Amino acid sequence: MIEYLKEQMTEIGEVEAKYGHFVFQMALLHLMDVGIRKLSDEEAVEECIANILAVSEVNEDDGATKTPILSPSMQSEILGCAANLAKFTPLALLGYVKANVYLGV
Repeated sequence: MIEYLKEQMTEIGEVEAKYGHFVFQMALLHLMDVGIRKLSDEEAVEECIANILAVSEVNEDDGATKTPILSPSMQSEILGCAANLAKFTPLALLGYVKANVYLGV
């Protein structure tokens, strides 16, 4: 997993080199801003969580043997967490990631 992340980081560095640091930073902020706007609609987030859980119930009812990598409750938790993080500015999030998020799981 860490090797894969290192490869991805190398590729991200290549993208930054291609476009330059300023465009790269603005693109990251734009990427985060779009996600933040999508997650700022609390009603839409709640609807999405309800859909995740409803699909899970349908699969259980029809005897499906599908086993998701993440349980529906974990998917809902991740979406809820992302919606809470959407309340912060992209710069604050990037600053937090730079200072507190490390490679490796």
